[in-house]
Amino acid sequence: MRRLVIRVSLKGFDKIEAQDGTIFQPFRSFEIVNFLRRDQEQFAFVCTLQLKDPTFRMDDAIYFSGMDAQILDQDPEKGIYTLFAKGKTASMPRVDIGLGEAIDLYLTKLEMQDENFIMTFLGEAEAVKHFLEHYKRLGIRYKIVSLGDASFSPDSLLNALTEKQRVVLSTAYKLGYYDLPRRINSDQLARKLGLVNSTFVTHRRKAERRLLAKLFEKK
Repeated sequence: MRRLVIRVSLKGFDKIEAQDGTIFQPFRSFEIVNFLRRDQEQFAFVCTLQLKDPTFRMDDAIYFSGMDAQILDQDPEKGIYTLFAKGKTASMPRVDIGLGEAIDLYLTKLEMQDENFIMTFLGEAEAVKHFLEHYKRLGIRYKIVSLGDASFSPDSLLNALTEKQRVVLSTAYKLGYYDLPRRINSDQLARKLGLVNSTFVTHRRKAERRLLAKLFEKK
């Protein structure tokens, strides 16, 4: 598993489907601190932001951004807010455009500061390569802040898994395999991962067993 951090100018997204970043104009800073849901149908996340002009009405900024959001915390004098936002994925600000369904790369962190986006992705080396090649073809100028193996804390359960097992489980979770009701089945997941169903099931079961073994070892 690789972790890629890149910086892209807000103007850089002018090249993608007429996406010009104007929805972020009212904000001095913007950061998604926790993705609660993000799949092909819907998204939900918690974000913090600061308005360029503290006198600008937050309700107007939410309307301007096109997000369905609720204010969780606020400091109006400084123009700082914490929001819960949700909606259909098709309406989500497309700052990570270019991944494509065939590229198994996941946006784990998003921050906007000084008219620049800093984005953190997780994925296999081949997915990172395809993503950067796609940005080059689109003419999007970016700077790689860091690129290396994804590291987890020593006590993280993810350390018990192989890279392939982590990819299988993370993909299954993100695409709704473990939701009730399921939003994707085993055959569909296997095709997305480029695996036959029996291989996908084997990786998934081994990963689940390793995680359960680690959990019970801690008891």
